[in-house]
Order: sequence, then C-alpha cells, then structure tokens
Amino acid sequence: MSGILGTHDLTGGVIQTIYTCDTDQFTVANVSICNRHNYDIKISMALTDTANTFDSESMYIEYETILKPKAVLERSAISIPTTKHITVMSTHNNVSAVAWGIRAGDTITVDAIPDAVDVTGPVWSTGSVIELPFNAPGTINLLATDPSYVEYSLVSGSLPAGVTLYSDGRISGQTNAAGAYPLTLAATDQSGNATNLVTQLNIGAVATQGLSLYFDTTNPASWTSGSDPVDLVTGTKTATLVNVSNVHATRDGITCLEFNDTGNMQVAHNMKVPRTYEIWVYHDQSDPAAINWESYFDDNSTESVLFGKQGNTNIVSVYTSSGGASVVSGQVWQQFVYTIDNTTQNYSGRVFKNGQQVATYSDLNRSLVFGNSTLYIGGDLGQGESMDGGVAIARCYDRALTNDEILQNYGIDKVKFNL
Repeated sequence: MSGILGTHDLTGGVIQTIYTCDTDQFTVANVSICNRHNYDIKISMALTDTANTFDSESMYIEYETILKPKAVLERSAISIPTTKHITVMSTHNNVSAVAWGIRAGDTITVDAIPDAVDVTGPVWSTGSVIELPFNAPGTINLLATDPSYVEYSLVSGSLPAGVTLYSDGRISGQTNAAGAYPLTLAATDQSGNATNLVTQLNIGAVATQGLSLYFDTTNPASWTSGSDPVDLVTGTKTATLVNVSNVHATRDGITCLEFNDTGNMQVAHNMKVPRTYEIWVYHDQSDPAAINWESYFDDNSTESVLFGKQGNTNIVSVYTSSGGASVVSGQVWQQFVYTIDNTTQNYSGRVFKNGQQVATYSDLNRSLVFGNSTLYIGGDLGQGESMDGGVAIARCYDRALTNDEILQNYGIDKVKFNL
C-alpha cells in the first residue's frame, strides 16, 4: 500500500506520534513539517519504541531543529521497522505534519532480504616474474583486485635479507643477494577468500656494459650437441673446439663442455685493457692440489697473461701473481673472475671466487696482447695445461667489473648450478 500515512496539526510542547508501523510490516516514509507562523519554531522528530513519547531508546532524526517562518522541513526515505513510531514535537501550535510513503504487506519483511555472500577471491594482475635492483633501494607494488580490501602474504619461498613483503602489497628493501627467488604469494579479501600467485623475484641481472664475449653451454642459443659454441653477444661469432667433447657432457647434471686434460676452445677476440675474464668451472679431481696447471683463459702468447689453477696447489693464479690459498675446490661448480684494473704496466687487478675477492695483484710484469687475436678458454696455447673437468659459462668484458657487479653475476648464475 502507498499514499498518505498520517496527518497531524501539532500542539505546542506535546509529543505526538504521527505514524505507527503495523505488526509484520515495514514502511518507507517521507515526512513534511510546515511552520505556519511568522517566527522561528523548533522541531524534534524520532523513531520511538513507545507512542507519544521520547525515551532513551529513541532514534532522533531531528533534535530541536530551527524551522524558519513559512518554511517546510522535509525528510525522505525513512525506513520504519515493525511496530516503530514516527514521533514529533513542536514548540508551538499551528504546525502541520504529514507522513506519506510505501507500506509493505505482511509477507515481506526486511529480514527476508538475504545479505550478498562473497565467495570470489582477488584477481591477480602481477606477473610470473618481478624484479628489484641489485644493492639499491627498490619497491614492487603487487596488484590483486577485489571489491573489498586485499591483504598480501607469503605462502612459500623466502625473500632475500633486506627485502620485506608488507600486507598492503609492497615488496621493498635493498639487498646484495643477487639471484632468482621462487615465491608463492597470497592475496586475501575481507571475506577470507584467498588467491595464490606463483612468481619469481629476480634481484639484479648479469652485467652487460662492456660485455664483449659470452658463451653459456646451459643455453641452447649458445650451444647444442654436436655444434661449436656461439657467442651470445653477437649471435654469430663461433668458437672452435680443439680436442674438446662437443656432445652434451654433464657435471652434477649441468650441461657443459668436457675437457679431459687436452685441447681448448678458441675464439677470435679483440683484446683490450682494462678487461675482465669470468668462467664457471668444474674440476673432476676431488683434490685439486693433485692436478698440475689447468688454464681457464690464455691470452695467446708465452708473454701473455694466463689465468687458472696454479701447479700442484689449490690456488688460483694470474700467471705468476698467485693468491687465494685453498680456494680451488674439486667436484663442484665454482665461478672464478679476474680483472685487469689499469691501462699500463705494471698491471694490477683482483681475483674472485663465487663473487668474493680472494686475491689482488699490483705488479703483474707481463706483456699483454692487444687488438685482434685468439683467446683460449679451458686450455692454453700448446703448453698442455688444459682443464680436467667441465666449463659451462665464459664471459669477457672490455672493462674491469666492480666487486658488486661480480657478486651480482654470481648471484644470477648460481641458480643454474643449484647453488
């Protein structure tokens, strides 16, 4: 039913109910109160439990509201529950009050309208790979959309030291732990519905500035079984394998070039100073000290710089400048790097294992090869100082990498070797 629900000519100072909602019904009402005087009056209006009274349970809609002369106060869409009253009081006589609206039948109640149930979890927009810089402040803002507020959490995996996941979806911090971190993240809405995302957090990337040569036997773009390795910098420069297995040999499950105390990998290269040589090697001997010289890089003459394992020791050496006692390990993948830091004799530089500096040299009194020449990897120029084991990654740079860049390269690559 709809229409006029009640009309009253109010008596000043008297609390009067102008409409009562019947049992098993509810009403949506509008109320108009008209001041017929030429002066201000005050109006109070409330939903009450008891007719013709304001009590402690009254829900005031207006309280001593001033109504100007000849003015009308209107309030609309007042929802009146079962048995509640619209009760009004004016400070003066000759004030009109009218209630009109819609009254529902006894088969419809407010409680019969069910609340909507949220059963759908947030929808992720963040991708399967996310990235933060190496050793610099950075922030990622995760995104999963939902009608309600979303909280984020880590289900599995671990974040590197210095990086934090916040409940509002920020992954933020600074770390020098370069590498790839598999993560499962959850986005949960206010109803408790959760949606998971499988992603990978990458910290940093392999240094590319000055990269002049790059072979990687774990990458099919660089090497496939039965072929000669291809330089990933140009995609065309091919190395020549001399007495080296070109089948897919493995060490600890890692695809590699296999050296059996013979041969080398040769590639045309433009030698420059400063420079950096980087290599991942696996020594087949359990005790490297039992092995005589094993060359990692040879710069192509008896007066060149030869970098590798020194004599019957487990020390790495840049020709006669040795250092890093006991750093060479047997039957495990390891990264070795050496840098030439200056441009003139006597040359200085640094030696690294697995991203950490293990030796320095300040007087390498050798003649370096400059310009276009041949670089020997995993062996030397005819001196029989070849590797006994595997080589997987070899890089050359036309500059001296910083300590942080060397550590960053190690962190990115070590995932390939399950380290």
